[in-house]
Amino acid sequence: MEEVMEEVMEEMMEEVMEEVMEEVMEEVMEEVMEEVLEEVMEEVMEEVMEEVMEEVMEEVMEEVMEEVMEEVMEEVMEEVMEEMMEEVMEEVMEEVMEEVMEEVMEEVMEEVMEEVMEEVMEEVMEEVMEEVMEEVMEEVMEEVMEEVMEEVMEEVMEEVMEEVMEEVMEEVMEEVMEEVMEEVMEEVMEEVMEEVLEEVMEEVMEEVMEEVMEEVMEEVIAVSLSLQQSS
Repeated sequence: MEEVMEEVMEEMMEEVMEEVMEEVMEEVMEEVMEEVLEEVMEEVMEEVMEEVMEEVMEEVMEEVMEEVMEEVMEEVMEEVMEEMMEEVMEEVMEEVMEEVMEEVMEEVMEEVMEEVMEEVMEEVMEEVMEEVMEEVMEEVMEEVMEEVMEEVMEEVMEEVMEEVMEEVMEEVMEEVMEEVMEEVMEEVMEEVMEEVLEEVMEEVMEEVMEEVMEEVMEEVIAVSLSLQQSS
């Protein structure tokens, strides 16, 4: 009986322990894994995201910013430059352009960055946990964006501004210069013509009077000689 009881108890205990352990382990592992994964993912994601985001953001931002900035800058710069250039050309270009470009770039960059970041973040957020991303992205994005934006913006802005400014300045300068030159030339020509005419008329009158007086004197002499001969 002892042996039989031992065997029966062993079998019973095995079955019971299997069921109990399965349930307990499922609950315990869920709780433990959640806590462990949060801590591990935070540390790992910080390191990984810094390297990944730098490479990804550089490539994405260069392509996106070139296309977006070209379209936006052309439309914005045409409208802004037409209105501002008339006043700017008469005042100091350096001071006005600094203020104008700051305001324009702030508005443009807000709209551009919202669109760009929405597209990029949608793809990234699908792969990364929401809780981890909130904490990690604050630290990572500050460091990455500073480095990436400096490099990208320098390259992009140089290329974009060269192309855009050439096209915009050609169109704007033609319109502005026509209007400005008309006003300026009217005022300048009046002043210049007055001064020039005075000098020219003095010189011309001197030459003309010399020639006229020579001819008149010749006729007078001829008349006087003929009168003497007839008398």
